[in-house]
Order: sequence, then structure tokens, then C-alpha cells
Amino acid sequence: MKIDHFTINVSDLERSTRFYCEGLGFEHIEDHSYGNEAAGTALVQGEYLVHSRHLRGGGITLILNWAEVSAEPLADYRRQYGLTNFAVHVKQLESHVETLRRLGGTPVESSRAKFSLNSGGAREQSMAEVIVCLDPDGQPVELIAI
Repeated sequence: MKIDHFTINVSDLERSTRFYCEGLGFEHIEDHSYGNEAAGTALVQGEYLVHSRHLRGGGITLILNWAEVSAEPLADYRRQYGLTNFAVHVKQLESHVETLRRLGGTPVESSRAKFSLNSGGAREQSMAEVIVCLDPDGQPVELIAI
């Protein structure tokens, strides 16, 4: 297992980009916009549109999210700016889900999603399967299997 990324909700995407890139040395890698297909991984339902800016620095991927359309109902922790979750790569999604469940985690079945990974002009597309699991205190952990 390895950490994939940290996600931070921001109120101003450009201002936050300057802060992390100019102030802390991160590099702007790519931008994505996600609609309703990503609502499950955000643990929300309904209309949803988020703009994600991927930054990289010091071996860390940082994703800045600015929600243009916030789905309702939106969990309180998603309404706040700041860290929303961290994501980890796992080899066997289902076995990790079951292990975390045994250890007091709560898999959020409605968060299951599959995404095409086609960044960087790669010829071959790979798919990522994702599910969010809440830790025993309710902190979301995103599990990604590629």
C-alpha cells in the first residue's frame, strides 16, 4: 500500500494554487472537472460539479478541490475548507475493504466508482476502482485499486 494523494477543499482555486506552488514549491500537474459521476466518492448525492487541480511536490500529490455545484445533502466535513480525505493505493480492493470493516471501518457502498486514468497522453487507458471507507471515527479514507 502507498499513499496516493491528499485532498483539500478550497474557496479560491487560483489563490490556493499560488500558495502551494509559489510558496511551498509544488508543481501544477493537471486539472480535472468531475460531475455527478464523482458524487459517490464525495459521499454525496444529487447535482455535483467539482474542479480539481493536481499538484505535486516532495513526492506528495496534493489535490485542490473547488466545488462549483455542491450536492445536497453534503456532509458537514465536506462543507468545511481544509483536508477532506486521503487516498491510498491497494492491490486487492475487496480484501482491504473486508479487513477495514473487521477493524471498525465502514465501507460506503454508494461511493463505489470506476474512473478512466488517461492523464499525460498515455496511449493505453487503465481503470481505477474506488471506494471510500470511514475509519472508526468517521474520517474518510479513499481506497484506489488500479
